[in-house]
Amino acid sequence: LEQGHEGEALDAVLAYVSKHPNDSELLGFAEELAGRTGGWERVDEILVAEPGLEGSNTVAQRLWAVALLELGDVQRGIAAFERALVAQPEDLGLRIEAAQAFRAVGRFADAAALLHELAAEVPSDRHILLMLGETLADQGIIDGAQNAFVSVLRLFSAEGGDANAPIRDAIRRKMIILYLGNDQLAAATSLHGDLELAEDSQNVELSARLAIAAEDWARARELAKQLRESAEPGVAALIEGEALLRSGKVGKAAPRFQEAIELLGPATRIDVAETYLDVERNEQGETYLREWVAADADNPDAHYFLGSYLFRSSGLERAEATLRRVLELDPSHAPALNFLGYSLADESRELDEALDMIRRALEQDPWNGAYLDSLGWVYFRMGRFEEAREPLEAAARELPSDAVILEHLGDLYERRGENELALSAWGKALDNDPAPADRAKIEAKIALLSGVDEVDRR
Repeated sequence: LEQGHEGEALDAVLAYVSKHPNDSELLGFAEELAGRTGGWERVDEILVAEPGLEGSNTVAQRLWAVALLELGDVQRGIAAFERALVAQPEDLGLRIEAAQAFRAVGRFADAAALLHELAAEVPSDRHILLMLGETLADQGIIDGAQNAFVSVLRLFSAEGGDANAPIRDAIRRKMIILYLGNDQLAAATSLHGDLELAEDSQNVELSARLAIAAEDWARARELAKQLRESAEPGVAALIEGEALLRSGKVGKAAPRFQEAIELLGPATRIDVAETYLDVERNEQGETYLREWVAADADNPDAHYFLGSYLFRSSGLERAEATLRRVLELDPSHAPALNFLGYSLADESRELDEALDMIRRALEQDPWNGAYLDSLGWVYFRMGRFEEAREPLEAAARELPSDAVILEHLGDLYERRGENELALSAWGKALDNDPAPADRAKIEAKIALLSGVDEVDRR
C-alpha cells in the first residue's frame, strides 16, 4: 500500500483470508480494498479457488457474498449470504447485511422476517427500523410500514435538535407518500403539518401534491410559483400542468407539460401520460408517449411505456405489437417479457410462448413477486395446477397485500379442492381493496363456494 500497489495488497490480504477465513479484521480490510480498487473479481477468483471454502462455515462467506452481488452474480451471492447466516446465525451485522441484500434483489419476505427479528432484539436501532418500514412498504403492508416509520421518527424526535430535522422530514415524506398512495388524504394532510423545513424544495413539492389531491388549485399554483423561485422550474411546470389539467383547463396544461419535458427530460412524458389517463383523456396521453417513441425509435423503454399505456387504456389488441417491438429491440427486457407473457396468459393465448417469456423474465429477477405470480398464472391457464402452486404461494409471500395475486391463489386452491384455503385467500384479496369489478367477481366466487360447502355439510 505504501508503494501505491493497491491491487497487489488486495491479493495479499485475500491469500491470507482464504487460509484464515475467521479473521474479521482482515476481512473488513479486504472489503475496503476491493471497494477502493473495484477488485471484486479477484475476491471471487481467490476465494472460489480455495478447496472447500464454498461449503465451509466461515465468515469469509460474507465477503464472498458481497463480491458476487457487486459483480451482478445474484444467485451465487444470495446463496453465499445464506451459508454465512447458517454459520453465524447470531451475528447482528451479518443479519443486517443479509437483510439489505435480500431486499436489494426483491426477496422482500425473507428481508422482512430478518428485520422483524432484529427490530425485536434491538428496538432502538433506527437503521433497522427504517429498513423494515421500507421493506414492508415494498410488500404493500402499509400499516406495518407506517408503524415502523413512526418508531424511527420517535427515536429521532427524542434527540431533538435542528441537525436531525432533514432526517425527520425525510421520514415524514415517506409516510405522507404512502398515505397518499393509499387514498388516506386526511392522514397525509395531518402529518404534513409536522414538517419542519417549510422552505425545503422536496417539502414544497409534496405540499403541492397534497394541494392537488385536495383540489385546492390556487394553493397548488402558489406552491408551484415558490418552486420556480427556488430553482426548480421543471418540477414547478409539471405541477402547474397537472393542476390545470385536473381542474379542467386542458388547453393551458399542454404548454406547462411541454416545459416540464424540456427541463426534466423525456421520461417526464410517463408522468404526463399517466395524468391524462387518470382524467380519462387517453388519446392525449398516448400522444406524448408516441412522440417519445418517434424521437428515440431504438429506445426499448420508450416502446415499453407506450405499450403498457396502450394496454391499460385499450387492451392487449392495441398494445401487443408495441410490446413485441420492445423485445425486438431488447430480447432480455424483463418488464416487457413479464407484461406480455402475463397478458397472453390472462387471455389464454399462446400459452407456451407466454411461459417462455415469463421464465426469461425470472432468470433476470428470480424473486420478483409479480413475475412469480405470472408464472403461476400461466401454469394455471395451462391446467398444470401442481406446478402453479409453488410460484403463486411464493408470490403471495413476497407481496401479501396484492389483491390480484391473492385472487389467483384462491382460484388455484379452489381448483384443487382446497376450499378452506381458497376462501381464506379470496377473503384476504377483498381485505386489500381490489378494483370494483374484481371485488364483485371475488365476492361471487366466495358466495358460490360457500353455498357448495353448505350443501355438502347437509
